[in-house]
Amino acid sequence: MIAGNPVYIRVNDSDRNTDNLSNQTLDVTVRSSYGDSLNITLKETDISSGIFTGSVQTIESTVNNSDLILQVFSPGTINATYNDSTNQGQHVLIFSIIPVLDITPPAWAPTPANQTVEFGTVFSYDVNATDHTAISYTVNDTTNFSINSSTGLITNNTTLNPGTYYLNITATDTSSNSNSSNIRITVQDTTAPAWDPVPVNQTIEFGILFSYESMQQIQTLR
Repeated sequence: MIAGNPVYIRVNDSDRNTDNLSNQTLDVTVRSSYGDSLNITLKETDISSGIFTGSVQTIESTVNNSDLILQVFSPGTINATYNDSTNQGQHVLIFSIIPVLDITPPAWAPTPANQTVEFGTVFSYDVNATDHTAISYTVNDTTNFSINSSTGLITNNTTLNPGTYYLNITATDTSSNSNSSNIRITVQDTTAPAWDPVPVNQTIEFGILFSYESMQQIQTLR
């Protein structure tokens, strides 16, 4: 079996069919080699079949005695034990837990796209990938950009001057499978300078040196 899937248990014991008018039950103790155990009740498939079936859900995680899920670890085993009162003994069913090799990389959702930002504004772009395990995000240009390793939010570290920046973004799962995507970030300056204050008409006396200073608003980032 594979960790994370349910374990289906079937016991054929006609001696436990003590009443042909109703379905009987059979108590089984299920233990994993990881140390977790559960008591489950199998139900007879028919009123006189003597066949008892049931299942228990498994999960690959640390032992939690308060839930109804069997904690397992692969590779390992699961033992299902029940007492046979007629034959005065115990019967043990053994299941092997097969380790599953994860070779599937995270999938972008959606695929990262090229971005254009105006000079003088903060760059912020969120990328997302999906996987059945946790994902961490990285970028190659850590001088100009940073990325939140958990959320995938990319922001600028420095002032981004007008021009083109090429960024490689990588999503990696816990099995070291990775998926990389390259995007182009274009920083453009389409905003004209703004007077601060707006120049005004001036009047001077004849023979006096004219001097007048005007200022322009300069855009800066961060």
